[in-house]
Amino acid sequence: MIFRVIKVCDQPSYHGWVWLTGYVLDRTGKAVDRREIYVQSAGLRLITPAAAADVGHPPPKLPGQAMRGGSGRKAETKV
Repeated sequence: MIFRVIKVCDQPSYHGWVWLTGYVLDRTGKAVDRREIYVQSAGLRLITPAAAADVGHPPPKLPGQAMRGGSGRKAETKV
């Protein structure tokens, strides 16, 4: 599952576990479902643009990267 994190809960939890709030991304990189998930931080991986392409997802937009279509607006940040 590719998950765009928008919030990391700062409440104490079991050692090595954390609540994340964010969006599940489909194969095109579009957010399709907002979820809260409870995960072991050791099992998380940061997906780089190259790694995203390897699993069939488009590279995430980086902060400050222009959107397609020349609208001049900035792309949303994906964490």
